[in-house]
Amino acid sequence: MTGCPPQLLLAGHSSATLDALERTKASVFGRLRQLSGDNHDCSTGRTAFRRRRTRPADVSRRGARAMQEEPVFDVAQLDRRTMGDEALRVEILALFVAEAERLLAQVESAPDPLVRASRLHAMQGLARNVGARRLAAVCRNLEHGAASGPAGDGDLASLRAAVREAIDHIHAGAV
Repeated sequence: MTGCPPQLLLAGHSSATLDALERTKASVFGRLRQLSGDNHDCSTGRTAFRRRRTRPADVSRRGARAMQEEPVFDVAQLDRRTMGDEALRVEILALFVAEAERLLAQVESAPDPLVRASRLHAMQGLARNVGARRLAAVCRNLEHGAASGPAGDGDLASLRAAVREAIDHIHAGAV
């Protein structure tokens, strides 16, 4: 019996039962690995996910169209988050502006594609939390392509424009 915890043996389980459980566990996790495409080591509990590098050619076209259809801000979502409290709304939007600028600088200076993808994911979450839907859409599209290599100037320009647009909406009082 290779991986049976001693407490199970002490609890009165037979070694044959525990061996059968271990084999079942190994086969279930093996099948899950095949289906999900990840590399999970059951003995250590660690998972190393492989990034999928395949990306449909029309993602950027669909993404650009979807981004233009998205509103800059979903004010209803921001109202739900702040529960109608104007002081909280002002504070959250001020934090959003500072954090968006900080994350943009980190994306622009990211030393490798994985760091860039991580910072884009963080910016996407930030945008979704305050209802900056167009910025979230831009981040989502760039994050999908971030693992494939260095970002082009056009990609960063679209991100800069989306961040600037969201901040301008806040400063104009449109949110």
